[in-house]
Amino acid sequence: MRRRSPFILILLLQFAFTGIHAQLFSTDLQKGFKAFDNNNYDKAIEIFNGMVSGDSSGVGANFGIAEVYFSRDYSGYSPEKAYQHITIAESNFSRLNKKQLSSLAKANIDKQKIDNATLAERNRALMAQIRELKEGTESIEAKARTDMGMIKEGETFYFITDDTRPAKLLLSAPQTPAHK
Repeated sequence: MRRRSPFILILLLQFAFTGIHAQLFSTDLQKGFKAFDNNNYDKAIEIFNGMVSGDSSGVGANFGIAEVYFSRDYSGYSPEKAYQHITIAESNFSRLNKKQLSSLAKANIDKQKIDNATLAERNRALMAQIRELKEGTESIEAKARTDMGMIKEGETFYFITDDTRPAKLLLSAPQTPAHK
C-alpha cells in the first residue's frame, strides 16, 4: 500500500476551506445587501461589521458599510465614516484573487462601482464645503479665529490662565492704518 504525502492532504484541505470560506463570504455579503435593500440598515451594518471583524480589509463588507453610511435614510448617516470604508475597499480591491472577485461579482460589486462610490462621496463633501462658503460666514470666521488668531474690530480678547503669577494678557484688535 502506497503512503500518500501529507503535503497533498494539506493542499486538498486548504482548497476545500478556501472554497467554503468564499461561499460563506458570498452568502453573508448577499444577506447584508438584502438587509440594505429592505432598508434594514442596522441589520446590514451588523452583518457587514461581522464580516469586517474576520477580515478588516474585506472589500465587499467595507463597500457595504460605506453604502449604509452613504444612505441619507439611515439614522446614523455619516459621510465621513462612509468615505473611510469606501477608501479601504478601494485600496484593497487590487489584492483580491479570482474567487474573491467572483464572490463580489455575485453581489454586483466591481472596481467601477467602488470607484464611482468613492468619487460620489468626494463630490458630496466638496459640495457641502462650497455651500457652506457661499451661504455662511461662520466657517470663514471660525477659520480666521482658530488658524490665524484674529479677533473682530473693537473686540477685546482676554486670555486667562491658571498661572498664579500676577500678570494679565490683554489683547485687542489692532487698528487698521488708513491706506493712501
